[in-house]
Amino acid sequence: MTVERDFSPHELAKYKVLVLPYVPLLSDSQVETIKRYVNDGGGLVVLGLCSFKDEYGLPRENLGLADILGFDLQDTPVEVVQKEAGKGRVAFIPFNPLPVGKGDTENTPLPDDHMMYGQGKFPARIKAALEALPAAVEWAAAGELSGKLLHLTRSNSPPWSRKKRMFC
Repeated sequence: MTVERDFSPHELAKYKVLVLPYVPLLSDSQVETIKRYVNDGGGLVVLGLCSFKDEYGLPRENLGLADILGFDLQDTPVEVVQKEAGKGRVAFIPFNPLPVGKGDTENTPLPDDHMMYGQGKFPARIKAALEALPAAVEWAAAGELSGKLLHLTRSNSPPWSRKKRMFC
């Protein structure tokens, strides 16, 4: 885990894979740092539409990470996409259905998932993304994870999440 104050090429170089869990706001500097990280051999897993706004919340004309993702905002895929970029690997995991537009919430609203999260419920698009995450991280790491892959089971959790994989 890294935080904004530590978001530098030097800090990112410590990790095999960077996971962006729906990070719509990224500065131009952060976008360039991520691109450099991937082009230098880092793995990147992007969940949902990341980088479609700048750090002030203003919509970009296109995704800031479009060139390493391999698609533009209007062509956002609805399936998991994996591609090599520079010396690194990038995996994109969509949150379906995807809102596609210019970022104005009047015309492209997201479902109000926040109320559901508080009740311990997750929309199907979130479940699917979370289920795809471990395989995407493994792929983006190019088989070079430094830790172990653990399978955890919790009997009091919802059926879809009873078998969890974690990287340590």
